[in-house]
Amino acid sequence: MSELLNWFKKRRETRALNTMQHHLTTTMSIADDLEKAVKAAVSGNAEKTKSLVENITKGEKEADTLRRNFMDELSQGELPPADREDLMHLMKRVDMVADWCRESTRLLNVIPMEEVPASLKKAAVEMAEGFKECAASLRRSIDKMMDKPEDALKAADEVERAEEKVDDLIEYILDQTIDLPFPSPEDYETYLTGKTNFRHDIAKSHPYKGNRSASEKPEHLGAAREHMVNNWDAIVSVNEEADDLISKGAAETGYNCVVASVDKDMLQLPCWHFNFVKGEWTKVDEWSGIKFFYTQILTGDAADNIKGLHRVGPKTSEKMLAHCETEEDLWETCVKAYDGDTERVIENARLLWLRRYEDQLWEPPQGA
Repeated sequence: MSELLNWFKKRRETRALNTMQHHLTTTMSIADDLEKAVKAAVSGNAEKTKSLVENITKGEKEADTLRRNFMDELSQGELPPADREDLMHLMKRVDMVADWCRESTRLLNVIPMEEVPASLKKAAVEMAEGFKECAASLRRSIDKMMDKPEDALKAADEVERAEEKVDDLIEYILDQTIDLPFPSPEDYETYLTGKTNFRHDIAKSHPYKGNRSASEKPEHLGAAREHMVNNWDAIVSVNEEADDLISKGAAETGYNCVVASVDKDMLQLPCWHFNFVKGEWTKVDEWSGIKFFYTQILTGDAADNIKGLHRVGPKTSEKMLAHCETEEDLWETCVKAYDGDTERVIENARLLWLRRYEDQLWEPPQGA
């Protein structure tokens, strides 16, 4: 790595690096055009979509030519074989961005967009915007490697340490839970929350998670998530949360499982729970789980911007529900507490409820 860093320091103006910069500029232009093409297709502007697709096709061909030129120029340098191979792999990976943009346009051409549901159109636009930002992040990372190699190496070390923390945490969880329902260390599943969530459409009183800001996210969150997907087979949710995937997975086992999470919302589930930060175990039975859910309806969830009753916390809600013996009792008590506003109670319940099966939307108990 030191040889490669020294090469960057001394040869910032070589033809090879100029070619790489040109390739990055072309790739960013392609990513920008793909975002515009998706938005044009979603809005039904076929002519603009066609023009942008043609631009992407031309750009991808230019990127291929630049990649080949880079390889030729690099092969004539004096870099050690291992470092030369690293640079070649880097260029190939960058070129894949352009290649997959072109592949995306082929799909864009055959999708009957007028038949696509609005929710999927919205998701496609968000995905295209996210892809463009990823490409921009890649460009910034490589620019830093060229301009300030030491900073790039430091950033790479930080990412590696973040990945090691992920590994240590998951291995700790598996070690702590292995003597319970897990028959083997391989009998686990990990989940991550994706970019879309049906709860944003459910929330009418207040924006779901509207009190959160982008500044709350850890610096290397993206790298840690990618590491979990690539090395721990993490499943990313679509139009729901990781909590829903955990809940559905637990239900499929008949709740014969351990849920490892620091999120109190998981205490709806009647199974073993392991808080891996506190090192605490909790066993939740069916009645305790459903009662906890109705407690949340009364208190709300400040972390997700779900508003409950004014000045009603866990202790007050516990007293309010103390007399209840059935779920119907719990429901009726909550409705009465909200002065008969069933719509508000249902809204909170649907935001708080963790799905037990695909596309579940919570409903009041039968007979209520």
